[in-house]
Amino acid sequence: MSGSLESASSVGKREFSQSVLQSLLDVTVDGILVFTEAREIVLTNQSLREMGGWSDGELEGKHVSTLFSEESQRSHLAYLESEDALQRTLRNGKGLEVEVRRRDLSQLPVCVYAACLDVDGESLFVEVVRDISTQKQAELALREHQNRLEAAVERAEQRVIKQQEDLLELSTPVLEVWPKVLIMPLIGTLDSRRTEDALVKALERIAQLQAHVLIVDITGVPVVDTMVADHLIQMATAVRLMGATCVITGIRPVIAKTIVRLGVDLSNIITKSTLSQGLEFAINQQGGESR
Repeated sequence: MSGSLESASSVGKREFSQSVLQSLLDVTVDGILVFTEAREIVLTNQSLREMGGWSDGELEGKHVSTLFSEESQRSHLAYLESEDALQRTLRNGKGLEVEVRRRDLSQLPVCVYAACLDVDGESLFVEVVRDISTQKQAELALREHQNRLEAAVERAEQRVIKQQEDLLELSTPVLEVWPKVLIMPLIGTLDSRRTEDALVKALERIAQLQAHVLIVDITGVPVVDTMVADHLIQMATAVRLMGATCVITGIRPVIAKTIVRLGVDLSNIITKSTLSQGLEFAINQQGGESR
């Protein structure tokens, strides 16, 4: 009789302990999933069931694959079979991001944290299942914001480049002032990009109009150094290769002294001190033809 009472007492205590455990699990925010080594679900908590729209007791006895999408099943299985992965979970809380399958077959992104426990000689897997859908939505919103920001920056950069190109176009016009005679006034500081652009436009206009003379006026260029002089020499050489004559005008006394001091040889280039002198030379070259 006494043994029967002790046995009944043990059973009562065990059932009480299970009831308390279930109550504790049910107030846990994260989902709790317990399954055997054969992947049979033996315990779930209320949070897990609410995640998937499952009713109480509906999952117990089912295979754990019931809860995962086909792609996530493979990842989940590999995770459970990897001792290193489980150890990383225990050491630093690193889980596995997968998608659980709801009862209505929709998908929910979660992160699972698994541990393998020995309970009365039986291996049980215990998993904490955390809903990360809000986090994923925030990450998606952040990526979309970053993409919009990058697109806006790119558009702004394109506008700046276009404005620079427009300014460059306005700053280096190539004008036909007499039949077959072109003038290209250069104003402001000359750099490699601007002189390259000026050269390309000058050669294009020479080819387009079959021009005979290109007058490059540098009255508005404040400084002529070795780099600028080299660019002018290159421009004159390229114009000559096109079968036209290049005339450099606007060489002021201070610029002339600078060119001499730098040792730049402009002897093979026709130079005039003023634009009017350059025009007179070009018109004479054309035999004084009028339009």
